[in-house]
Amino acid sequence: MVARLLHGLHTLRALAVAVLLLVVAAPVVSASEPMPGPPEATGWRFAGMTVEPTNPAVGDVATVRFSVVDDEGTPLTGLRPVAALRPAATTSGARPDPVLIAVGRPLDDPGWYQVSLALNQAGRWWIDLEVTNDAGRTATTSHFVVVAPTLGTPPATTEAPLFLPGDSWGAYYRLDPDTGSLATLSGEDLLHAGNHWWLATTRLTPRGPVTPEYGGTWHLTVELSDGLSGRPLYAVDLGDIRASVYVGSADEPAISTSLAVAPDGSHLYLYWARQLGQGWLASVAIADAGTGEILLQRELTGAVVADVFWGRLDVSADGTRLVLAERTARSASQSGYRLTVLDAATLDTVAQHRRTVAPDDPLTACVLPYPGPAGAIPGADPLHYSLCMPRGSLSQPALVIWDPIAGAVVHQVSLAAVAGDAPQYVDGVAAPDGRHFYAVNTATRHVAEIDLLDGNLLRTANLAPDPGDPPSTFDRFFDWIFGWVAPQAAAGVLIEPGVTIAPDGSSLYLVPASSGSNPGDGVLVIDTDSLQVVGHLLAGQPVAGVLVTPTGHLVVHEVGNADHDALSVLDPDGEMLLSLTLPGRGIRLGQGH
Repeated sequence: MVARLLHGLHTLRALAVAVLLLVVAAPVVSASEPMPGPPEATGWRFAGMTVEPTNPAVGDVATVRFSVVDDEGTPLTGLRPVAALRPAATTSGARPDPVLIAVGRPLDDPGWYQVSLALNQAGRWWIDLEVTNDAGRTATTSHFVVVAPTLGTPPATTEAPLFLPGDSWGAYYRLDPDTGSLATLSGEDLLHAGNHWWLATTRLTPRGPVTPEYGGTWHLTVELSDGLSGRPLYAVDLGDIRASVYVGSADEPAISTSLAVAPDGSHLYLYWARQLGQGWLASVAIADAGTGEILLQRELTGAVVADVFWGRLDVSADGTRLVLAERTARSASQSGYRLTVLDAATLDTVAQHRRTVAPDDPLTACVLPYPGPAGAIPGADPLHYSLCMPRGSLSQPALVIWDPIAGAVVHQVSLAAVAGDAPQYVDGVAAPDGRHFYAVNTATRHVAEIDLLDGNLLRTANLAPDPGDPPSTFDRFFDWIFGWVAPQAAAGVLIEPGVTIAPDGSSLYLVPASSGSNPGDGVLVIDTDSLQVVGHLLAGQPVAGVLVTPTGHLVVHEVGNADHDALSVLDPDGEMLLSLTLPGRGIRLGQGH
């Protein structure tokens, strides 16, 4: 029964609109008394049940402890407990679908069990309990709770939450993968150092009139809040900035920003660039991460002529240098970059390479790469890697290993064999040891292993069930034009299938690309020693993304109905531990932290 309950959850999500988890208002319920739970199985009974806290509020985790005994009062061991949280009856009297299902565990005392459920929404709720033995015999009971509303964001229920960007700009989900505790936080950028998380929001407030001809003045501030508590911390005040407006816009300021944090969490680094006339001027600053006080600020030397200009600021692993990559463009044939390395303590320039008209330079497309990923190579400072299209979006992808201080490409590894006729599906991930990189075509299921230190292509494998059956020409054309949007996903959910890796580097987890003829097929488990498929999780289920927690658990974004998708937490063997309905139209799970 437990297996049927967990498996049937996917069907239930597709048949009915699930109740929102994070709406503070209580769900609509009838004025009558709550419906009783399902009857217990004959011969088994629940005993000594406690639910704590007794008067729960939004943000609490309900801990249910109970024993199960037979008709002679003997405790029953070896049972699998599962709890489901569902709203009270609707006005129509229908039995609502659960919004959260969690698998419990046995306690040390024989016959005693515990299940924990996050209470993410105020209202009247049933906690449905079910226990199952190896022979499939079950017993069920229910417990009614009223969850009180709270003001503000509930604090995190773990010191190691996951932060997942929402499909709406400026929103993040904070998830406890152990209990299903879920909260929505406001913020455009997530910063992380050690055991601390910040959410940052950049504010540009106009100071006076703004016109397309003369631009205007904006006051620039960066607001920081604590990711664990949701509590606002401070605003970094960067003052008034005079700038033009973007071409074709009436009032959108031509200002680009980026943020980074020191590895020890002591300092924030801020970057902003503004266009005046045809030239862009860039500045950087250091702020105290505890107070937001500006400690040091400077403007980079020289303006860059460009119509489009954006940058990204990164900090070296040892915290001693800042790497500022800026991309420029005036037309398709006049694109380039500026690469600046700064001393993180003094903001002095260590190296700078200005190549603003260099369309054929591999770094033009790779210092700010598409499709990515990119990052520093651990233990090989100052080398970086980028998965990119070195000569523009119509070329074949490559893994480019480059030195920001020298401003030069060290190794360029062609991925044409992996890309085949579907280069837009090439994704990749670096191994935790920083030595290897795995490039994967999520459509054709070709895999390549690359040595990040010497740029050698070590191994390739074809994991497709039928190598002669690639995606159709129409599917490739459609996905190339419209992006890798899961076809069953709710509107606005822009999640590309991709690949991630286990914390110990032993397994890759691949979400095969979906298409018009293939709505999704779960998650493939690939052994990195053999580069062979050794497992297939959620087979046949439309999956939009997956990430791995530091403990090795999988968080899978499953595509649901038109309004709500779901998150499922699986152990490394693929056993379902928890499943919850998302309170919105989706998340960009591949960018989770």
